[in-house]
Amino acid sequence: MQYFFTGKLQAFAQQTVYIINSVINMDVTIVDEKIRRIAGTGIYANNIYKHLPAGYVFERVINFKEICFIKEPGKTKYCEGCLERDICKEKATLLVPIKIGEDVIGGMALIAMTDREKTKLINNLENYTNFLVRMADLISTKVENELKSDENLMLSNNLNTIIESYPYGIMSIDCYGVVMEFNRNAELILNISANSILKKQYTEKLSCELIEKAISGGASYQTVKAVFKINKSSNKELILSIQPIVQNEKLQKIICFFQNNKKSKKINKIVENNVKYSFNNIHGQSIELNHVKELIKKISNSNSTVLITGESGTGKELFAKAIHYESNRSTEQFIAINCSAIPDNLLESELFGYSKGAFTSANYNGKMGKFELANKGTIFLDEIGDMPLNLQAKLLRVLQERKIERLGDTKTIDIDIRVLAATNKDLKMLISEKLFREDLYYRLNVIPVHIPTLRERKNDISILSKYFLEKYSELLLKDIKGFLPDTLFILNNYSWPGNVRELENAIEYAVNMEITEFIKTSSLPPDIVNFRENKVLYTSTYQNNLHEAIDEIEKNSLKELLAIYGDSTESKKIIANKLDISLSTLYRKLKRIEEHTYKKY
Repeated sequence: MQYFFTGKLQAFAQQTVYIINSVINMDVTIVDEKIRRIAGTGIYANNIYKHLPAGYVFERVINFKEICFIKEPGKTKYCEGCLERDICKEKATLLVPIKIGEDVIGGMALIAMTDREKTKLINNLENYTNFLVRMADLISTKVENELKSDENLMLSNNLNTIIESYPYGIMSIDCYGVVMEFNRNAELILNISANSILKKQYTEKLSCELIEKAISGGASYQTVKAVFKINKSSNKELILSIQPIVQNEKLQKIICFFQNNKKSKKINKIVENNVKYSFNNIHGQSIELNHVKELIKKISNSNSTVLITGESGTGKELFAKAIHYESNRSTEQFIAINCSAIPDNLLESELFGYSKGAFTSANYNGKMGKFELANKGTIFLDEIGDMPLNLQAKLLRVLQERKIERLGDTKTIDIDIRVLAATNKDLKMLISEKLFREDLYYRLNVIPVHIPTLRERKNDISILSKYFLEKYSELLLKDIKGFLPDTLFILNNYSWPGNVRELENAIEYAVNMEITEFIKTSSLPPDIVNFRENKVLYTSTYQNNLHEAIDEIEKNSLKELLAIYGDSTESKKIIANKLDISLSTLYRKLKRIEEHTYKKY
């Protein structure tokens, strides 16, 4: 089987070789089981999907399922059958098979093209071999997941049985409003027969404001109360969840789950859990962060507009969600829109919707805007500083009157909405440059909330690092238990211009790169390590406290290791081995920590 023929798997293989190349700084290539190149860097990047010459050493790797290192390409017995042995430009090559179980599905090679790279490869042969094997395993896992999709196709054949046995009513509606699935419980709850509604417009038998919003704008709902009007006569209050199905950024259909409204206490409990979940995603215990959390709790139930400011990457949307889920609007929609991510000519229709026939490419039935979708809930206007001036005037009127007009329509629509806005720009400077309306600024800045940068809450770096480590270790199927002391030292003293987002990306990168149980400095992104070497260690102010800082980090790391492995002699031998120090050195460090503790008290 030729696993790499699909675009998705080929793109993943190409991404993998780019990662290896960026880490080791040598060219990498991957072939499938037919000895056809499907990914490569450097001179190999231009020969994708071409078959390698007959007799190429990859044949041996795939046929014999073995790792192969060629120190002198073109001059060894492995190269005897290769048609290009006399013109080979490679200085040294390390090849590993890519396997699923015992089946070889391809091979990967790390190639030295210069004498300097050859020396580097020889000196680090064991480490590079282990690294290449790990990356080959990563590709194997990806291929296995794709194979499982075939199994999922078989499971989908039993979907009707699952739908019919589900204890709630289930109804799926395509993007045109046509009912595609309608199970037995839906018939019983709504008193509508499946035959009378399937393959027909749902509006022929029922109406529901939330369903209309979901089809019009892709809104989703989780366990909310909704009123269904059935057969244009009777009303029924149900508990409704709606999940939109989107493909290629286009709504395909929505799936509605509903049940009779008999367990309001359970619903309230679910809402409470949503609030806790939202606050649990704001990690940290610093004074600066706790101050913002307390402010959010005070203002959440207010209807006043909030302007959230802070540098890029501080998590402004996360704080906006916390305000919403802590408020009395938490069971309603939270709609977020990035004002800088949508072209100016489309932003107005996205915000306020458009009426039937408003412009040539418009949906025939018109479309709700984000403000209508968020009615009774919260709308979050991110990057508000990038909103065009003409729309700022319209937004100001909406904030003043709490009414909107769809594009191409003269009818006003009343809205009950909480507005949250955010920006990483200096709005007062934009006002002075005539790029932002001063009256809109004061209308938005009723309650200002400023999110501190990560460098202003350095005490939270270790907490966030541990959280992201656990998150990505689980996602990437790694068993990484913590950070080595010098790694924590670097993380705690980097400036983090990208704030929490940059920290999360750095930890995700490190988890991908690390092959042991603890994150080493070499697994961190190079820019972060280089910052430490070039800007931190050589500043005289910091060097005065350097040893004290390292001692503190080392003490905390040793305590964490003891908590993981235990306090027995055998446990300490394991810890010493992990840290690459002798057992006696470990005992000296532990004794120094103990003595320091006694002095402190």
